[in-house]
Amino acid sequence: MSVLVTSNGYGLIETITGAMSIHSIKKALTSTYTDETGRTKTKYGTLKDHFIQKFGPEKSPAYTTAQLNFIRSLAGYSMATYILNLKDRHNGNILIDEQGHIVHIDFGFFLSNSPGHGMAFELSPFKLTPDYLAIIGPHFPLYIQLLKAAFLSLRRNVEEFVVLVELLQRESKLPSFALGEGTVVALRGRLKLELREREAEGWVDGLVERSRGSAWTRGYDLYQALVNGIRP
Repeated sequence: MSVLVTSNGYGLIETITGAMSIHSIKKALTSTYTDETGRTKTKYGTLKDHFIQKFGPEKSPAYTTAQLNFIRSLAGYSMATYILNLKDRHNGNILIDEQGHIVHIDFGFFLSNSPGHGMAFELSPFKLTPDYLAIIGPHFPLYIQLLKAAFLSLRRNVEEFVVLVELLQRESKLPSFALGEGTVVALRGRLKLELREREAEGWVDGLVERSRGSAWTRGYDLYQALVNGIRP
């Protein structure tokens, strides 16, 4: 997302078009009905319902293309979420575009600060919900492969990456750099530079297991539902 700085504390940000938040998608697919006993019940839509409705049946060319777009973009954002310690990743801040890519917005909480008034809901390395897993389907090994490739690439280019954070935090008053020099220390720690590449790949496997269907992720979605009326 392009940002044009106009003065200290002010700027212009790019509007993302051709995309809807996961919150909006699931809300549009949610419906109520009356069962045989006369009770009113609610049927909640899923991301997979959206993909089938928009791109066609599973295994169709359009669905497969959108599915792979989702997987590749999800892998990139998963690793970015972990390395940059991105927070506030509720369904209102995650979009799906017209080609099936996942797109994150609102990066007010990263590196050192978190929302929730001190309540640490988002403890999983990144968001990997049952909704996501349903779309990934049999391509889960590809998702893992892309995560590992991204992690190893970041480790190999760590100095080029870290220097950008060091420049940003210099004399910064942003809460994201509240730890000072500890911000970079924590970032390096997440890259696990002391591990060999094979061990680093095993570390990524552990990140996935900690994130898959995390109760902490569901807890934060529920928290946002209560505070902002955003349904998980």
